[in-house]
Amino acid sequence: MAIASATHWGTEYLITQFFLSLLDALGRSGVFALFAGLCVLGFLFVRRYLPETKGRTLEQIQQMWVADYHRRERAHTGS
Repeated sequence: MAIASATHWGTEYLITQFFLSLLDALGRSGVFALFAGLCVLGFLFVRRYLPETKGRTLEQIQQMWVADYHRRERAHTGS
């Protein structure tokens, strides 16, 4: 949860720092399109790399991550 909060605060800071510069450079439509594009990229990242955990117990989620870790280790070491 701390990582999510820190990321949220960090992105809020960046938006606050650069919004007016972006507004001058890109205009309202450009800034909106930029932020919309970043939202789409974020959605695609979450959809691709984060598995669905709805309806699973914590133990099942842990098993899923451990199995994935071991699969990646075997692929990396070639065994």
